[in-house]
Amino acid sequence: MSKTIEQIIDGLVVKALKTWNMVQRGERILIGASGGKDSAILAYDLAKKKRQGRLNAELLALHVRNDFAPHALSPRLRSLYDQWGIPLATIDVAVEGRLKPGRQMNCYWCSTQRRTELIRYALEHEFTAVALGHHLDDVLETLFMNMMDKAQLSTMPPLLHYNKYPLKIIRPLYLVEEDQLLQFGRQLGLVSADGPYKLSKNSQIDQVDPVRPAAAASVPVGGEVESVDEVQPRGLDGAAGRAGAFSSVDQVPPGRLDMAAGGPEQKPDPGLFTTCTCGFNDNSARDRVRERVEALTGGSSVAKRAILESLRNIKTEYLP
Repeated sequence: MSKTIEQIIDGLVVKALKTWNMVQRGERILIGASGGKDSAILAYDLAKKKRQGRLNAELLALHVRNDFAPHALSPRLRSLYDQWGIPLATIDVAVEGRLKPGRQMNCYWCSTQRRTELIRYALEHEFTAVALGHHLDDVLETLFMNMMDKAQLSTMPPLLHYNKYPLKIIRPLYLVEEDQLLQFGRQLGLVSADGPYKLSKNSQIDQVDPVRPAAAASVPVGGEVESVDEVQPRGLDGAAGRAGAFSSVDQVPPGRLDMAAGGPEQKPDPGLFTTCTCGFNDNSARDRVRERVEALTGGSSVAKRAILESLRNIKTEYLP
């Protein structure tokens, strides 16, 4: 019997959580809720695991609303978070207002400011982890952007511990592909069925990290910014971690019901989500890299996962 797309995503999230030992029992996890399908599916999946007794952690979602497109999450999406049992908070941040005179608004600046506020909120409210909705395609795109634009072999890590703060960044969707999220998003009514990226006029896709992850992974303390060069990740050796706060998908207690998924596709709400988390989008560099990655891999899941695995199997003796 073939698995449903929901079961496939569930298993890939479990694998990521275990492989990089992302979550320990009793942790407090802050989910970055952009309003897009990726973060929404991340919230759905973690909430389901918690409900089924497979994730021993406290969950809360935070939406960072900006000043140049100040639309909050739609009432329907808010109701979904409530249905999933995840409290949802919203804070207002003057992203454009923070620009110095003469500087222009861009996605990199917005992403950095939103990430900074997520981390600040997590520290102030004593969360132990910030969960972001980046997926496998985001990881590969960032890898090639850094190679071609920075001459650097690096990408966003699945787990990042900060040395100076009791906080970590986790990416539970690390092994999940964009197409899988799109397919499941259509089932949940989060994505239009018109095409992979042709969402409704008011639809919203998660903003992904720009090519400069050093600043994007910064932490504010007393108005200062600490770069990722000073915050070294730990635990990225790829060794399988302890089961920790969750168990495998095969150990789901019988009789538990899934919420709002697994059945026929739901009709997308035209007011559910704008492209990115706002009406502004200059992320064409990533769009071009996405096309190149697809051309390189032919859209093959095997090829994409082989590229990711190669980062954990580097033969330095055969490199310059």
